[in-house]
Amino acid sequence: MKIKNFFLLFVATSLNLFSQNSTSSPFSFIGFGENIFKGNAINRVMGGLDVFTDSININLNNPTSYAKLKVTSYALGLNLSAKDFKKNSVSEKSKTASVDYISVAIPTKFFGFGFGLIPSTSVGYRLEYNDPVAKSLSQFSGTGGINQAFFSVGFNMTRFLSLGATVNYNFGNITNLIYDYTDGIDFGTYLQNSSDYSGLNYTIASNLNFLIFKDYILKFHLSATPKNTISSNNKRVFYTQSVSNQVISDFRDVDLKKNGLDKINLSTFGKSEFGIGLGKKNKWSIGAQYSKLDLSGYRNQFLRYNNLFYSKGSKFSFGGFYIPNFLSLTNYWNRVVYRAGIRIENTGVKINNYNLNENSISVGISAPMAIYSKANLAFELGRRYIDKPNALSESFWSIRLGLSLTDIWFVKRKFN
Repeated sequence: MKIKNFFLLFVATSLNLFSQNSTSSPFSFIGFGENIFKGNAINRVMGGLDVFTDSININLNNPTSYAKLKVTSYALGLNLSAKDFKKNSVSEKSKTASVDYISVAIPTKFFGFGFGLIPSTSVGYRLEYNDPVAKSLSQFSGTGGINQAFFSVGFNMTRFLSLGATVNYNFGNITNLIYDYTDGIDFGTYLQNSSDYSGLNYTIASNLNFLIFKDYILKFHLSATPKNTISSNNKRVFYTQSVSNQVISDFRDVDLKKNGLDKINLSTFGKSEFGIGLGKKNKWSIGAQYSKLDLSGYRNQFLRYNNLFYSKGSKFSFGGFYIPNFLSLTNYWNRVVYRAGIRIENTGVKINNYNLNENSISVGISAPMAIYSKANLAFELGRRYIDKPNALSESFWSIRLGLSLTDIWFVKRKFN
């Protein structure tokens, strides 16, 4: 693939990536929205493990993977997901399709580096409350999300130790709308809150790889994403709209400066990880990972929800892969990589003092294409729920396609 052609694809996909709505979850009103990026297709299907790296595929959550890179790699992720929301006997279903990520990774003689775009969070909810006594209707909706433009670099410090770092520029807009209507009154009222976000955060990581016995490799992974700040430029407007003729009137901008809410700084979420893996080269690997999540510093004075609390959470990931015969020339399916994983997560969010949890299982394959390229197909089945009887829960499934395309830039071609 020519570089200029890829950058045309990069720009065109990015325009769509920024405008898409990647979720329809009622839980996306929390914080900066639903955390929709949990790793590229290869690693997400293994429960989100970040300990595995190789010389061809990039792990977007682990910058040390750039240190091992031998060929230029392009990555594009696509996602189709469906959700089923339930509370008591009431249920509702939805489907969404979106771009998961787009990236470029380039090796050099001394290090590897890469850059790309990720839709990190997404907001897409619509809630409704009917009061039969007051004969009133209230609707709550939200759209938008935060994207990440990232730059990563990885170094091989020794034969066994790799170090890496990623810098993310976070940007985006989230709009929340509240609509109130009372039966018998021609006008409904709207309150619209809009926030433009921007800010930096970073991740540092290390990987240790030890050859034990003959072909067996023991891997360790450590990473940290410290909490940082993101600026929020806020706007609030109030208006009424006629139910009969849809005419908007009484449009007012609310003065937020007098309360110091026009521009505020918010704390981003922190995370630290420790992973371990064991495998036989070009045959199989299994791994486990513990992630500590820290949401405790997040306070949004512009959007206050009295029943929401942010604290510390955790995530456990288990997964691995198996290759029947890496060098098979006669059977294509023997060269396919078969992957599976489990994820168990306490998100760190409390709703009415009850934890919000999320669990999932995944299976998938990495199918070889031309010149080290792969098509990575993953299926994930999971559930997001409040650990309280008869509370709102969300069952979901997703199909993810990740394309890993390679191009050797820095190898001189010789012609006889």
